[in-house]
Amino acid sequence: MPSSYTYVDFHCDTIGVCPDLYENTCHLDLKRGRGFCGHVQVFAAWVEGKDSKEKAKNLISRFYEEQKKHENLLSLCKTYSGIETALKEKKTAAILSIEGGEALEGNIENLDYFYGLGVRLITLTWNHENELGGGSMSGYTEGLKPFGKEVVQKMQDMDMIVDISHLNENGFWDVIEISKKPITASHSNSKKICGHPRNLTDEQFLAIKNTGGVVGINLYSQFLSPKGATIDDIVKHIEHFCSLGGENHVGMGADFDGVDELPKDIAGIEDVDKIFEYLLKLNYKEEVVRKIAGENYLNFLKQTLKG
Repeated sequence: MPSSYTYVDFHCDTIGVCPDLYENTCHLDLKRGRGFCGHVQVFAAWVEGKDSKEKAKNLISRFYEEQKKHENLLSLCKTYSGIETALKEKKTAAILSIEGGEALEGNIENLDYFYGLGVRLITLTWNHENELGGGSMSGYTEGLKPFGKEVVQKMQDMDMIVDISHLNENGFWDVIEISKKPITASHSNSKKICGHPRNLTDEQFLAIKNTGGVVGINLYSQFLSPKGATIDDIVKHIEHFCSLGGENHVGMGADFDGVDELPKDIAGIEDVDKIFEYLLKLNYKEEVVRKIAGENYLNFLKQTLKG
C-alpha cells in the first residue's frame, strides 16, 4: 500500500553512483520514491580534491541528463512554487546541492555560476579542510575562514540554503553568528545518543532550531549507534531532538548512496516508511509523524527558497 506521507529527504549521493535514476540497485530511485504520496529529494554533487568545480559541474550535467530522460517523473525545482507544482503533478521534486565548498575554488563568483546551474544548497565542507573552513573530521579546529564568512553572507543574500553538516564546531558557531535566515544540518544526528564527531551537540541543535532551521536524520549506522544500528536507534535520535522542543525542526536526511552501512531492515528508500510506522506504534501523533516525514522541511523550504 502506498504511504500516505509526503517524504522529504534532504541529502542523497545517488547521482554520483547510479546508472539510471528511474530504477537501479542503489539505495534510491524514482520508481521506489513513488511509494509516497509526494517525494522531495535533495540530490548532492559530492566533490573533494583538485578540479572540484569541474567535478561538480559534471555531476550536475549528469543530473540534467537523467532529468531530461525522466521528465515525466522528475522535476528540477529552483523555487518553492516549483516544488508545489512538481508535487501536484506527482513528480519527484528535485533540489540540487553541492557537498563541499571546495567546488567554489575560492572564487565568490562561482556562487553565481552554480546558482545559474540550479544549485540551491551548499554543504560548506565535507570531511576535509577547504577554503571556507574545516570539516569535523579534518583536524582543523578554527572557525570559518574569511572566504567562508563571505560565502555564508552571500548565500543568504541570494536565497541559497546554508548546510552545516560536516562542519567543525567552531565553524558552526561562526555560521550561527552570521546567519539571518534559517539554516540546516541536512544529514546529521545527535551526539548525545551517539558520540560520533559528525553528530551535533544539544547546543548546536538548539541553535539551528532558533534560526528556524531543520536537522535531517542520517541513516548511516555509524552515526546512529557504535554497534550495528536498527530502526530503534533511528527513533532514539528523533526522540532526543523532539525532547529538546524540536518537533518542528526534525526531518530526514538519509544520506542514501553516500554510506556503506544502513540500519537493519532499511535497504533503501522503500523502507523509510517503517520509521514512521514505528513512531506511530510509540503513540506519536499522526500530525507529528507527518512533520518529521516531510512537512518540517517543506515549511523550511517555503522560508528559504525564492518564489
